[in-house]
Amino acid sequence: MKLYINIILVTIITSTHATPWNLHATLQYLRQAVTTYSQKHLPEQRTAVVRALQKMPSPQVQKHPELLYDAADHLTQCPQIDHQLIHHKELINSSFTQFALQPGYAVTLHTLLVFHERENFCKGYAYELHVARMLYERYGINVIAFGVYIRNAQGLMRQFDLQTPHSFIECKNIRWPQRDRCDISTLDQQFKDQKHLVNDLNARRAAPYAYEVCSNHPIPDDWRHFFAQHSIATRQIGMP
Repeated sequence: MKLYINIILVTIITSTHATPWNLHATLQYLRQAVTTYSQKHLPEQRTAVVRALQKMPSPQVQKHPELLYDAADHLTQCPQIDHQLIHHKELINSSFTQFALQPGYAVTLHTLLVFHERENFCKGYAYELHVARMLYERYGINVIAFGVYIRNAQGLMRQFDLQTPHSFIECKNIRWPQRDRCDISTLDQQFKDQKHLVNDLNARRAAPYAYEVCSNHPIPDDWRHFFAQHSIATRQIGMP
């Protein structure tokens, strides 16, 4: 029987067909394997799920968010393996219930699952889900899309983490670097570009969008001064 398990794992991992059915087959296998075999097989099973996730093409990711939810459920069944995803299980469950049908949510969740072992990636995408949930729970603000791109007539394009009916939001789960001691040109340019794009969009709208930066950590005074100079709103939404 052990040989049979290994054959299934190898077949799933080496498959070249990037379809959601591969992920579905993986999950079907895991439902049996998790209940039949010991905890020592879980690392192999987790690898099989991640490989299957990596092969899902973008259109299928958007079309099958329920498979992502099942994948997340299995990836968090390895409590003896310390990875960030386990700490975000409740957040994934609640965000799926609230946002599964919103444009871009499935792509955000998919990216979180694929890169769950990379701490900065995991923290960043999990924070986007947390902000989306907190905006509604604390302020009654509905997030209507995730990972929205805006491009202007000059070809400038940037992605915004969240969109609400009245704003575009960038989420930052970072320790803010000191402006006078670090190279912050990339961050500066991102915020300036995003503000410029929203301004361009507003020039064609009767009801303007706001642009806002949400931060997990307190924003230092030097960064607050920068945001005030560029008329960029900020909001601190801490993450437990």
